[in-house]
Amino acid sequence: MVFYRQFLTSALGTVLLALLSGSMVKLARRFIGRYGLPLVHASLLWLSWQLLSKAQAQGLSEIWNRTGDGCMNKLSAVDLGLTSQM
Repeated sequence: MVFYRQFLTSALGTVLLALLSGSMVKLARRFIGRYGLPLVHASLLWLSWQLLSKAQAQGLSEIWNRTGDGCMNKLSAVDLGLTSQM
C-alpha cells in the first residue's frame, strides 16, 4: 500500500512538472483539439439522435406545436435566454 502511494505521488508530480514546463496556451490548444472538440461533436450527435428519435416516435408536428406547461421558473428562463445568445 505504501509503494502504491509513493508511485502515485511520483507519477502525478512528474505529470505536473511536465505541464509546468510547457506553454499553457499550447497545452490548452492541444487539449481542446485532442479531447474537447471530439467530445463536443459526440454530444451534438447524441443530442441530435435523441431529438430525431423522439420526433419519429411522437411526430414532429406534435413536438413543435406542443403548448408550454409553465414548469420553467424565471431564473432558468433567463439562463436559457442568455446562453442562447452566446
